[in-house]
Amino acid sequence: MGTLRLLIIAVVAVPTYHGYYLTSDATGKRWLYYVMCGVLILALADTVRVMVPNLTARWLTFWVGLCWWIEVEAAQQAVCGLARWGKFGPNDICVDWFGGLDAYRVIASLAIAGALAWRPSRQP
Repeated sequence: MGTLRLLIIAVVAVPTYHGYYLTSDATGKRWLYYVMCGVLILALADTVRVMVPNLTARWLTFWVGLCWWIEVEAAQQAVCGLARWGKFGPNDICVDWFGGLDAYRVIASLAIAGALAWRPSRQP
């Protein structure tokens, strides 16, 4: 399982750092990098979170919580960046996409709650 995760990270890293050669549009290059960084960070954080239980129990809660937070932020960066490709607004990308801060907070809260309820525990 660990080898597959590391292979996924390697495969995602290539378009993240060299995918901008695929487009000649300057705006497209920036957005491709933004979205792919979100995907790469999500894969990295998920891999670290799975490996963390093998570390010391003293820091386990901190590291697992940190990895969950990074995964949520990275997924948000990738999804919202892809959805708002090339569009700029006065606020954060996701806030603009969802039509304001209140709608964003509701959708983000429901998404996080759903992910926590749906995602199976990885503890033995």
